[in-house]
Formats: sequence, C-alpha cells, structure tokens
Amino acid sequence: MNLANHLGRFSWALAAKVLPLIYGLTLVVVLIPSLPVEQHGHYAIVFNLFLFLTFINKSLVLNPMIRFAAVPEDFEGTVRTGFSLSLLFYAFTGSVIWLAAPIPAAMLRVPAAEIRLVTLLLAAIFLREFGFCVQQTRFRTARIFIIEALYYLGSAGGFILFAISGKLTTAEIALEVNLAAAGASSLTALLFGFHGARIWGRIDPGAMVRLLKYGVVTLWIGLAGSLSFGADVLLLAGFYTPREVAIYNGAKAVYRFVSSAIQAVGMLVMPYASRLKGQARTGELTGIFEKTVGYTTVVLVATVLAGWVAAGPIYDLLLGGAYAASAPILRLLIVAA
Repeated sequence: MNLANHLGRFSWALAAKVLPLIYGLTLVVVLIPSLPVEQHGHYAIVFNLFLFLTFINKSLVLNPMIRFAAVPEDFEGTVRTGFSLSLLFYAFTGSVIWLAAPIPAAMLRVPAAEIRLVTLLLAAIFLREFGFCVQQTRFRTARIFIIEALYYLGSAGGFILFAISGKLTTAEIALEVNLAAAGASSLTALLFGFHGARIWGRIDPGAMVRLLKYGVVTLWIGLAGSLSFGADVLLLAGFYTPREVAIYNGAKAVYRFVSSAIQAVGMLVMPYASRLKGQARTGELTGIFEKTVGYTTVVLVATVLAGWVAAGPIYDLLLGGAYAASAPILRLLIVAA
C-alpha cells in the first residue's frame, strides 16, 4: 500500500480527528472551569452513560456494518440491516432509560431528569452515527469532516457562548448544548444520504446473522476500549460521589485531548483492509498492517512520554488547585493507553 496515494483522504480524516481535539480543549479550558465541581460530576456521569451506549451500538452493529458494506456487492443489504438493528437498539435502550430513570439516578447519585436526557441524546445522535459509518465505507472523509464539525465545533461553540454569558452553570445546560449539536450533525448526515441504499425495506436474515455474529466477537474484543467510552466513569460513580467522579473526569478529559489524533488512522484502515480482504489481496493487507503498527507505535511512545512529563504543569496552568488530584490519574491513564 502506497500511503501517498491516500494522502488526500487521510488529510480529511486527520482534520476530522482534530475536531475532537478542539472539543476536548474546550472541555478543559471552558466547560470544566465554568461548572461547579459537583455539576461537572453530574455531566460526566450522564454523558459517559450516553457514550457507553453508543459504544455498544458501534461495536455490535455499526463496526460490523463497515466491515461487510465495504464490499460493493454487499453494500445495500448490509447498510439496510445495520440501519434497522441500530434503530432497534437505540429505541429499546432509550425507552428503558426513560421509563426506569429513577433507578440509575439513585445508583449514580444524579437527578432523574438528567438521566432522561440520555434518551434524547441517543435520538439526536442516531443518524449522525449511522451516516458517519456509511460515509466511512465509501471513504467520503470530506463529508465525515462536515458531520463531525457540526457536532464537535457546535458543542464547543455552545459551551463558549454560554460561558461568556455566565449561563454555563449546570450539567443540564451543558448536556442540552451537546443535544443541539448532535441534532444538527444528524440532519446533515441525512442530507448527505446513504449512497443510494434503500434503508427501509425487508431485512436480509443472512446479513443480520452475519452482522450480529461478527458484532458479538468485536464487542467482547472491544470491552477494554469501553473504558474510553464511559464504563470507567459509570463504575466509579457507583462507589463515589459526583465530586470524586469530576476529579477523575478532569484527568480523562485531558487524556482524550492528548490521544485523539491517533484514531485518524483507523478511519481509513478498517474499510480499506476489509475491501482487500474481500478481494483476497493478502500482500497489500500485510503491508497495511506493518506500516500502521510501525507508525502508530512511534506516535504512541512520543505521546506517553510527553503526557507523563506535562501532566503536572497542564493542571496547574489550566485548572488550578481544584483538579490538582487529577494529574497522577492522567499519568496512569496515558501509560495504560
């Protein structure tokens, strides 16, 4: 694989991954300092519950959809099946959370009204998540950038505007900003369309079995990755108060900011590797593996060293004494990553 041939697409993919960096920086310098520590804890708990549910859907349905839809002859049937399964997952989990909100609210020590915002966030993000993956199967990285920009820059801009006006004071307001940005991103994904695939229609039972069989495997393999998508925060919230959760999330916010750039590689490698696998082009597939592992390892080592050294100064400079206890946690997160 000649990486130079894919420089344009990779540039858009990298630009799309710069957006979470901007969003993460806004969390660190705007959202976290604006919210009282306990309200930040509420925000972290509710938002990470939302992230964890999107992670399950991605692992179980959407990532397998990318895997099989990358093969042109399987595209439409796979996309239609992925749409239906993803919609069913969000509808079921969203309904359960809305109806049973007092139970997780008591367990996680946050108001039931904030827990119910998870249902609204799932509804708002559905088309963005699905549309993102459809564009990824066709390497439409410029469209992915636009979809991501509306969500990440929309959320960041909302935080900044509310902070300037002095109204960014509660977890509910911060979550509503995310909700509005997710809705705008989903509408844009809908406007971009799904490359001619008819998403409403009869589901192919074979495609459904293939997706779920592959998805169960990837879900179990990806459970360690769920720590980056909310499982750790939810586990912590079961034992500690929102204030302690906020201290931990202060470290996690900076950790995400440091590590997001590495993920750009996967946006191209996964569908491209799936296509090569389907065409039995084993030699090129081996080349992708070798180069991806080599380049990513260099970036990871540099990131770990820089993050370890900079953890203390970062918190002193950005967040002051309120989150001083987050620096050692950040060092552990970076090494574990």
